[in-house]
Amino acid sequence: MGANADVPRIDRGLARYETDHFAILGVPLTADPKRIRRGYLQAAKALHPDRFVGDPEGAERANVLFAKLVNPANEVLTKERERSEYEALLKLRIQRLLESPPADLWPTGEAVKGLAESPNWEEEYVQRVEKLAKEQYSSLATLLEKTEQLSELNLAYLLLKAGYKASPAPAPKTPPPRGGAAPRPAPGARGADLPHKAPLPARNLGLGGFYGTGRALSLPQDGAGQAGVRGVFGTWLNLPLPLVGVYLELHPIYYLTPSQGFGLGAALGVSLGL
Repeated sequence: MGANADVPRIDRGLARYETDHFAILGVPLTADPKRIRRGYLQAAKALHPDRFVGDPEGAERANVLFAKLVNPANEVLTKERERSEYEALLKLRIQRLLESPPADLWPTGEAVKGLAESPNWEEEYVQRVEKLAKEQYSSLATLLEKTEQLSELNLAYLLLKAGYKASPAPAPKTPPPRGGAAPRPAPGARGADLPHKAPLPARNLGLGGFYGTGRALSLPQDGAGQAGVRGVFGTWLNLPLPLVGVYLELHPIYYLTPSQGFGLGAALGVSLGL
C-alpha cells in the first residue's frame, strides 16, 4: 500500500448495508463492554508496528486497518450513546430490507450454514463468532476474509431476530430412470398401489341388472335363469406397455332369482389400441 492507501472494503454480510463494527472487533452483537474491550486489545496487539519489523508494507497496511477500521469501531461500541444509536440504525436497516427482501439477502457462506435450522441458534451464533474471532487477526492475508465471515454471521443473527425465515437449500432433483422419463399419473388421479407398485390412475363405477337364460356356476347355487343386480368397481392399471391397456374389475352381486343371495364376481381384461 502507498501513503494514500484506501480503506479495505468488507463486502459481505451486514457490511454490505452498514459498517459492521462488531465484525471488525470480532465480537458478537450481544457483547458486553468487557468483551468489546478484549476484542479491541486483540486487534491492537495484532496490528502493532512491532510485529512488522522488516516489513514496511505490512506495517503500513496494519496501520491503515487500525486507524480506519479498528479505532472507529472501538469508539462507537465503547460509548453507550453511540452504541445505542448504532444498534438502532442496524435495526432500522434490517426492517427496511425485510419490506422488500433481495433474493440474495440471506448469506450463503460456510460460516452461516445450518444456523437457521439450529434449535439453539442464538447460542450457536455466539459460539461461531468466538471461534472465528480467535483466528481473525492471526494473519493479515486472511483478516478481511475472516471479518466478512463474521459479518455474515451478524447479518444472519439480525435477520433471525427480526423473524426472517431462511429457506433451506433445495434438495437435489432425482433424475428420471434411463431409457425414458418417469411415468406421470393422470391429473387429479388417486389410487392405491398394487404389490407390483402399479399406480391406479383411473377408476370406473357402475350399477346395473343382469339376466341369464343358461346354466351358470355361481354362489349361492348352480342354477339356470339367474337374474339380479350387479355393481362394478374397476380400474385401469397404468402399466408401461405400449398400445395395451389392462383393467381389473370386482362385481358385487345380489341375486333375485331363482333364489335371493349375495355373490361376488371379478374380471381381468386387456384392450388393444392403435
